Amino acid sequence: MSTRPRGISRCGLSRSSCCSAAPSCSSPGCGACGAPVTRLVADPGFVHRLRVRYAEVDAQGVVFNAHWLTYFDEASTRFFDWLGYDPRVAFFSEFDVMVVHADLSWEGPAGFDDEVEIAVVPVRLGTSSFDLRFTATVRSEPTCTGVTTYVSVTPGTHDATPLPDDLRARLAKVAELD
Repeated sequence: MSTRPRGISRCGLSRSSCCSAAPSCSSPGCGACGAPVTRLVADPGFVHRLRVRYAEVDAQGVVFNAHWLTYFDEASTRFFDWLGYDPRVAFFSEFDVMVVHADLSWEGPAGFDDEVEIAVVPVRLGTSSFDLRFTATVRSEPTCTGVTTYVSVTPGTHDATPLPDDLRARLAKVAELD
């Protein structure tokens, strides 16, 4: 049985986003609209897939370190979508978050055209902030891990505010808290 939040398709997108993304999907298996999908949802967490582009690889033949934060940002956007927050609507209106700290550890190589899978899981919930842990792998081998701290802000400002109750509940449902 899946632990997906209500209203979330197997591909990890909200049902409305899933159906609008269908023309660009490339893998079978969406339960919401029957369209193919590109994201894998593992029980109980979330995994985002991407391919390393030529421009993201450095002279050493591996993903340049700064790109991992971009990859993790992309994964967090898809993670919020998986939780039921359409990024085109939720951010800046329902709630907003800002990165206040990021920690990265390089574990192994990811090179041009490798498929990277990034697992995302909440690992800390505070009053106005939370941490997401990112675990990136290529062919099931660790490549990079990271933890990013986000602070909840009032949309349109930089003023910290407590996490909205609905967001806290959705994060807690899929969190791995100590």
